[in-house]
Amino acid sequence: MKTPRNVLFAGALALAPAAAAVAPGADLQPMVLDDLQGQLRIEQEVPCDDDVDQTTPVSGGILEISPASGFEAPSGRIFTLGRANVTFAPFSIHRSCLGFGETRSYSEVGVQLNRAVTFRAAPSSPGVYAVTIAKEEFFLYEAAVVNGDLETGYRQPSEDVTGTIDLNALTVTMRVVIATRIHFEAGCIPHVGCAIDEDGDGTLTATIIGRIKFPDNDGDGVADPSDNCPFVANAGQAPVATPFVRAPADQTVASCLAGAFGVALAVDVCHGRPVTVTHDAAGSLAVGPNTITWTAVDAERRAAAATQTVTVVDTTAPLFESVPAAVSMDDCGPASLGLPVAVDDCAGTPALANDAPPSFAVGTTVVTWTATDASGNTANATQSVTVTDRVAPSVTCSPAGPTGHAFRVLAADGCTAGPVIRLGPYVLKNGERIKIEETGGPGVRLINVLGKNRTRHFHVGRGEAVITATDASHNGGSAYCR
Repeated sequence: MKTPRNVLFAGALALAPAAAAVAPGADLQPMVLDDLQGQLRIEQEVPCDDDVDQTTPVSGGILEISPASGFEAPSGRIFTLGRANVTFAPFSIHRSCLGFGETRSYSEVGVQLNRAVTFRAAPSSPGVYAVTIAKEEFFLYEAAVVNGDLETGYRQPSEDVTGTIDLNALTVTMRVVIATRIHFEAGCIPHVGCAIDEDGDGTLTATIIGRIKFPDNDGDGVADPSDNCPFVANAGQAPVATPFVRAPADQTVASCLAGAFGVALAVDVCHGRPVTVTHDAAGSLAVGPNTITWTAVDAERRAAAATQTVTVVDTTAPLFESVPAAVSMDDCGPASLGLPVAVDDCAGTPALANDAPPSFAVGTTVVTWTATDASGNTANATQSVTVTDRVAPSVTCSPAGPTGHAFRVLAADGCTAGPVIRLGPYVLKNGERIKIEETGGPGVRLINVLGKNRTRHFHVGRGEAVITATDASHNGGSAYCR
C-alpha cells in the first residue's frame, strides 16, 4: 500500500516591529527551555478502517522566548518566540489492507523555526499567562528520515497555537495541531483501476512542555528576574549604587550666559534602561567659579549626582540693544542726543559715555558711545549729529558813557567764533568802543579817532546807526545804536 509522506511538526515565529517599541532599552535576554518533554500524536485515517493513533515522545530540543519576563502591556505581556528546535523519538507505522501492506520507519524526526513570531500572553491568574498565537502567524518546517530517505516540508497549523507561560512554576506549554490528508493507492491494474484508491484525513498534534531557565547575565548564580542588579555580579544581593553618573570636565568660559557645559555620562548599571540626566545651572552664571550639579534618574526613580566647576572669566563685551537716532540741528549746540540701551551677559548694567563736544561744527559729526561692563569689557556704537547753520549771530550796541554818544559793540554766534561786525562799510572789533553822532547827511563816515583808547568817531545819517554781524554760514544779525 503506497502512501504519500506525512509532514510532521515544525514552527517559527517573527519579531513584529511594534514589539520592539514597547519598552526601548529593556533587557531583551530570553528565557531558555532546553529540557523539553511532551509528545507527538499521529492520528490518521487509513483504508480498511484500521486507523492510525499512536504517539512518540519528545527526545530533545530548545526553545527561546524573549524577553525573559516579557514586556508589560495593557492586556498582559508581550513575548517573542525567537528560536525552537524540537526532535522526536524514532517510530514506525505499519498498516495492511486487502493483502497490501507498508511500513514507514521514521529514524530521525526534527523541527526548527522558520521565522520568529511575537504574541501577547493574557493573564489567567497571578504569574500565569495564557498563550494564543493565530495560525496564520505560525510557520512550520520539518525534516525527517523515512525508510532511509530525507523528507522535508513547510506547513502551517490548522488551529491557533495555544499554551501557557507560568512564571510561578517556571514552565511553558505549547500545543500545535496540523491537519493532514493522505491519498492511498494499492492493487492498481492499468486501464482497470486500483483495489485501494482513496483519501484519508488526519492530524499531527505536538504537545511540548519545558522548564524555564532565566538568564544570569552577570554570572553570580542569581537569575536575572530575581537579581537586584542583573549586570553586576552580586551573589549576596547587597544594594548596588545605580545609576552611575559622571559630570563633564571642569571648564572655563568667557560668558556668564554660556549654555553648553559638555555632556554627562550616565548609565543604568543594573538594567541598562534609559537614564534621564539634568543639571541645575541657572540661566546666567556668576563671574568666577560656579558649581553645577548633574543628576541622573533611572527608570526606578533612583538618583545619583556628580558636580562640575564652570569658571567664568568675563571677556565678553556688552551689547548695544539700541542707539539714539541721528540728530539734525539748525545751530551748533549743545545737542540733545538721547541715551542708548546696552546690556551685559553678566550681572549689572554697563556704564555709558560718549565723546560728544560741547558744541558741534557745521556739517556731520560722528559721536561714539562706549558701554563698559563691570569687568572692564567695552563695546562701541555711533550716532551722527548734522548741523545746518540757520541761526543769525546775536548783536548788541550798548551805551558806554561817560562820553556822550559812546557805545560798546558786541556780537556772538553758536557756530562761528568771530562773526564779522560792521557799521556801514567799516569792520569793527568785537567789544570795540565807538562814538556815533547822527547828522543830516546820509551814509556812515569816520570823522576821527579820539583819546588814548582810540575810540573811533562816526557820523551817520538818520536811522543808519545800525551794527551788523555775519557768521561763516552768511547768516546776519543787527542792532540799532540808540
